[in-house]
Amino acid sequence: MAAASSTPEEGVAGDKKPFDSAHYKWAEEMKRRGEELKALGVDTTPKAIDAGSAGGDDAGDALAKSKSKGSAWNTGGTWEDRDTTEWLKEALTTRLLAAGADVAVGARAARLAFTAVDKCEGSSSVVYVRGKAKPGFEIKLKASFSLTATDDATVVLGKGTVSADEMCDYDGYDFDLSVRASAEAGSGATSSDCKRAAGKSKELVTESLRAAVDEMASM
Repeated sequence: MAAASSTPEEGVAGDKKPFDSAHYKWAEEMKRRGEELKALGVDTTPKAIDAGSAGGDDAGDALAKSKSKGSAWNTGGTWEDRDTTEWLKEALTTRLLAAGADVAVGARAARLAFTAVDKCEGSSSVVYVRGKAKPGFEIKLKASFSLTATDDATVVLGKGTVSADEMCDYDGYDFDLSVRASAEAGSGATSSDCKRAAGKSKELVTESLRAAVDEMASM
């Protein structure tokens, strides 16, 4: 009587488990690849995974994320470009309306303060490369300001505007800003004195934009 034989498809005699052809093919492929790697001198011996690298070290995970900016999925050193246009417009507007400086209008002490942001257009983004933030922006701006007497806040000595057709990150914060100012009738101030005092508005715009961009890059 001939001995019973078995094939991979039939399974070993007495074994009622159905043969998984997909698993068989996968196992054969893994075996073949392992032999190829060994022939190349690659150590294929399984290595133990410690708790930290397996995700069990919550403190380690938190530390890695704190050192990397961008989205939660961007902690692995990938590239990400985040649009921050609306955020920067709002942040710059808020900072300008809160900004001010003490100046002199002729012989009279005064306060320069922004009263409105008439135009704030453009675009901005933050590019994250290997966890490092690189902010970029291109902004058109026009803001109005007033020059009010320090000793009497009801006395407006002059008014004016500061504007820029383009403020870009590659300018290194050395922007071409245009300032216009004139004296208010009956204030006792002259337009030339107001124009000299209004030069401070350029510094306030630059400082406000720099602070907003720095905050944007740290998000």
